[in-house]
Order: sequence, then structure tokens, then C-alpha cells
Amino acid sequence: MLPFVLSAALLEVVPSGKVPSSIPTASSTATIPTVMITRGQEQTVTPDWSRLSFANLPAITQSGSLNGQKWSAGQPVEKLLTLGDFQDSFKLQDLNLYAIAVATQMPIKLVKLSQFKLLAGQTLADLALAVPELEQLPVSTVKPLSDLLKSAKPSYRLTEKTLPQLLEQDPTLGALSFQNFDLTGYTLDKLPGLIHAPLQAFRHWQEAKLTDIPGLREMPWQQFPNPPSDSSMSGVIQLPTTMSYRLGKDSTSISGSSALGYQIPCAGCTSITFSDPPALQKKRWISGLAQWVQGGISDVAQSTTHSEPTGRNVFGKAFKVVVTEVSPKQAQTALYFRFCQFQQQISCSPYAIGPVPFLSYRNGELMPVGNLEIGTDRSITPQMLPSVKQILPTIPTEIPSTVNHWSELLSQILEQIKALLHPPATPTA
Repeated sequence: MLPFVLSAALLEVVPSGKVPSSIPTASSTATIPTVMITRGQEQTVTPDWSRLSFANLPAITQSGSLNGQKWSAGQPVEKLLTLGDFQDSFKLQDLNLYAIAVATQMPIKLVKLSQFKLLAGQTLADLALAVPELEQLPVSTVKPLSDLLKSAKPSYRLTEKTLPQLLEQDPTLGALSFQNFDLTGYTLDKLPGLIHAPLQAFRHWQEAKLTDIPGLREMPWQQFPNPPSDSSMSGVIQLPTTMSYRLGKDSTSISGSSALGYQIPCAGCTSITFSDPPALQKKRWISGLAQWVQGGISDVAQSTTHSEPTGRNVFGKAFKVVVTEVSPKQAQTALYFRFCQFQQQISCSPYAIGPVPFLSYRNGELMPVGNLEIGTDRSITPQMLPSVKQILPTIPTEIPSTVNHWSELLSQILEQIKALLHPPATPTA
């Protein structure tokens, strides 16, 4: 049964399990590199994308599960997320090992082939397609290939043929893979052309964990093919000069999800409010601990029973910024990530993987909120989404005072939301 939380002015419905048992604190954001920016007479701290990487991103602070995948408090997100989870945001699949090495000063000649775990699942036929440079070299001169052939077929006689020529001569060789072959004795430079092949050229690249790609966790986000958006700092983006603690009746919301838009009301929910500039006056960013909303894209969104904390995609689609701890003096934020798949079209889960402690903002400081004109993700069909009125049932303005009336009211509200509210990522102890 769903518990109910009463405010002084109205009745607020909060689904069971939606409030995490732990809240990220300001001290846990110490590893986030930041830079000071100036807008007119005001200054604010924002992430320094030229230094922020997965390596210095704080770990997840709350255990949970989503679509059968589990994570634990203290787990780094790069051990959980894959290249496919960022295929329509950071576009990590467009990277190659050379670009990563340049950005991170990774010594190619010292990195073992076994550290590039995506290679283990490749067959010789896959490799011939992924690394065109192998068309120019005899297999006998490429030690990892020649050693693999000698190991799998000791009687096989190596010639001056290239890999494509060998496969044309004997197509059965194409099924050989590095799956059970020890690659620790070779470095990346021993497979010519490998470092220049885009990650998406390799079979099953979508399933590769970020930690399967050497150097990727150390690569600054600014160096990604599609880095976090800086549009939140200029143009139509509004940076408030004052925020305040608010617990009371609803006003205009600027938080929600990419699926439903960023104007999801939540009467009586804890939030921060803005006093300036005029476009943000009296607007509310509601706490993700108080409200969860429907999210996700396409098939994954339909198959999951989970939702996501309300918030904003301030810096793009790779992650969602959620207000967590709110006090009269400051607001703490956290990041939430998602799982994605791609078959006929992109499919993503709600942003429910987190929280990952992010930045905190004190009263009177500027806070990036993103583009206020961004609306619903158009890749989602109307049939997939209930209306805001369906998700947030109408609450009577006059609250009955008798126990019987209370019981009747609660029963009515339960009936309205029972089939519409989705539980969030399941927290575990």
C-alpha cells in the first residue's frame, strides 16, 4: 500500500520506495573539477569539462536495480555503463584508441592488447572488416594474428597472404577468435591499424563496458565527440541569482523528464525557487527525493516498470541533473544515468542509475538550469505516455476532517494512481 505524506495545506501522495535511504552530501562532491564563470555582475561554479572524467566522478551512493541489472553503493558508473548507453549523447562509439591516447597521454606501446577487452570477442572475419589496414600486411608479419593461427591450427602453413586473402582462400578461418587466446604478451601497436579503427567498427561494441576501453575513463568529457552542452551558459539559458527553500503549494515547475517535458507540477513538494532573472522568477525546481516521473525512450521505456527522479537535462542527454538535499542555505544536486539499446531505433531506460553526487549551490548563487524551451522528446509516441493529469490526480482543495472522509479520500486517490504511477529503481540494503 502507498504511504501518504500530509503537508499543512494539502495531501501529497508519495509512492512507497521512491525516496532513497541515503542522500549525497556536499562533501562527497569534492572530486568534481570546477571552473568559475562570470555572467554580468554574478559568478557561479560550473563543471570544468576539460578536466572532468569518469575517473574523477564520484561513485554511486545508493544501491539499486533496473531491468534486471543491479548496482551497489560505492560502485563507479563506468563499471556499469556501456558504450551503447551513450550512443546518442556522448557518441563514444566514434572514438578510436588513438584519440583516447592523445587526450589522456596514454602510452600506446605500453598498453597490453588484453586491456582492450572489446578485442577478445572479435573473430578474424570481424577484424578484417574493423581494421582495413590489415589488407596491406602479410599475416606472417602481424604477430598476434600469426600466433593465433599457429595456436589454433598448428599444421597451418603461413604464407605472404594478407588476412582478407587468407579468409578468401579458407573461409573457415574467419570463425577463429581471441576469446580463449592470451593477449597479455602483446601491446596495442602490435596489431597495425587497431588504434585508428573507430570503436563502432567492432562487433558488439554497444555491450562493451567503459572500463573495457583503455584510457576511456581518464578521458576528459570535453574531448568526447559530443561533449556536455555548454548552451546552459548562454543564449536562452537562464542562470538564477537567488534560490530559496520552499515547502508549500505548487507554482510553476521547471522540472520533469525528457519524456513528459519539464513542467511537471508537484504540490507540497520540497523544491528550490528562483528570484532572478525575470524568466525564472517564482519558478520551481522540485526535489527528486519528493517526486518521480515517467521517463525513458521507446521499447525499453515500455518494458520497464521504473520511473526516474524529477529533474532537468541541463547539459544534454547523457545524464540528468537532480536536486536532492535542500536546505535554507544550499541545494545539493546529483547525476542520474540510463541504459540504452539500439535495434531498429534507440531505446533507453529512465534516468534511474544513481545518485552520483554532483555540485551544490548556496543561496544567492547562480545555478545553470538549461534551455527552458526544451520540451518533450519527440521520439516518444503519445500512446506510450499518460497525461500529466493522469499521473498527478486532482486533489480536493477542501480537506475533510472526519476519519471516514479521510478514508474515502485516500481510497479514491489510490484508485486514480494505482495503474499509473511506476515504482523507481529498486533500492537495496
